[in-house]
Amino acid sequence: MRVLVLGGAGIIGSEVAEHLTKYPDVDEVILGDILVDKAEKLASKMKKAKALKVDVTDRPSLIGQMQKADVVVGCVGPYYKFGVPIVKAAVEAGINFVDIMDDPLPSKEVLEDKALFDEAKRKNITVVIGLGSTPGLSNVLARYGASKLDEVENIDVSWIFTTAAGVASEAVTAHMFNVTSGKVLTYENGNWKEVVPMVDGREVQDFLELGNVEVYHVGHPEPVTIPRYIKAKNVTCKAGMVPSEVVEIYRMLNKLQLVQLEPINVKGVKVSPRDFIMARFASLPMDVAMELFKFDAAEPLFEMRVAVSGKKGKNPTKYVYKFSDVGHEFATAISAVIGAIMLGRGQVKEKGVFAPEGCIEPEIFLKEIKENGVVIQEMYQTSAEL
Repeated sequence: MRVLVLGGAGIIGSEVAEHLTKYPDVDEVILGDILVDKAEKLASKMKKAKALKVDVTDRPSLIGQMQKADVVVGCVGPYYKFGVPIVKAAVEAGINFVDIMDDPLPSKEVLEDKALFDEAKRKNITVVIGLGSTPGLSNVLARYGASKLDEVENIDVSWIFTTAAGVASEAVTAHMFNVTSGKVLTYENGNWKEVVPMVDGREVQDFLELGNVEVYHVGHPEPVTIPRYIKAKNVTCKAGMVPSEVVEIYRMLNKLQLVQLEPINVKGVKVSPRDFIMARFASLPMDVAMELFKFDAAEPLFEMRVAVSGKKGKNPTKYVYKFSDVGHEFATAISAVIGAIMLGRGQVKEKGVFAPEGCIEPEIFLKEIKENGVVIQEMYQTSAEL
């Protein structure tokens, strides 16, 4: 199996590439990146790896490079910019593809493109979008829990992190600005509904390490994708931070419309407020950033929780899955790796364009993820306990 990793010189992409080289199924891993010098240095430290200059904005070249691989893994963000064009290139190339798309609107656009689905199916390929930690592992766990119930009522995904676990990262900052901007979609009483991120839907949920933490609606793919494959009344995705007062920064920026992408006129110059805020944050002195985001308030930690509730027979039943790590990177990378391996092995039977819950068999995926060291706690509650 020959695997091309787009964005192979990045934090997640390079980790995906490294884990892929450890699989006997994989003959060669190609780190495809515009930063080819960096990719070459990384590839030189891996077995079965090489670097290739890839410009994802050069569509004809990208398609040609994709066609030389058996499977392509997409790790080029931000996905609100690159997600849809790269998926369409993979379908045109006729190549099995998986990415870690974590933005809801491009996910919605891809899944609602019937012509794209039909073309992928006609070419006998499978495209899996959003197979990271959340979305990705969260979606697979949702399907796994739902498969144990006769009737599903609620699927609730939530994730939290200490600010030391990633807020200082430019990529995480860009993602957080995107998912807390404007209004976002949740799924309530069988319909999609707009809500205000980090304001609406407040509740306290219990996590594996950090215990009870406040979470709020956030703009993520799970409520956009899961109802397309699993019949449920409500599907939510909520997020929180530790320390919790940092949430107020995102609320204020959204209220002032300072994280919107649409340019505004500043003395005759079109400027995207988000681009400005990103540049301003990147240039902050470390002591100011520490004071704002309180990086030293807690040790790095990322936690995810997936709760699936409904009925088993006539009894109200709930399955809760919990995961905790020092960051999201490992679970994100290894989920994409397993998706690529399953595609290469022919273990994903459906053809077309899907979110993970639409085509990934949970038992196979979860067995692989456990063998790679990801520990997931499952809790089961029956009517006597609810």
